[in-house]
Amino acid sequence: WSYHAGGLEQRLRELRQQRPVSRGPRPILQLHEDGEATLQALLAAGGGGQPAASPGAVFVLGDQLGFTSGEEALLASAGARRATVSPRGLLTSHCIVLAHHALDEAEARVGLAASPVE
Repeated sequence: WSYHAGGLEQRLRELRQQRPVSRGPRPILQLHEDGEATLQALLAAGGGGQPAASPGAVFVLGDQLGFTSGEEALLASAGARRATVSPRGLLTSHCIVLAHHALDEAEARVGLAASPVE
């Protein structure tokens, strides 16, 4: 988990630069009440037996105020996909726990649990 004082745009840029080009862009998942699919479905949607958002995924969570229109536009331009963890609104702290659980399940399905973390 990371909080960055430089703003969302700067942090997304830094995360892209940290990943080797040969590995492709980091998947970005925006946890949102109005997600296009469940987090579990997006994690399972990867090709070649790899989860779509693991390893190296970037999860973006908002607070109780949600995202500004500028943040929404920035995330959309970065190719972020919206994922939901529940049909109900939850506290961000609860979403973090559910996201960790979904990642653990996805990694266990494809045997990534022993892989080093980026």
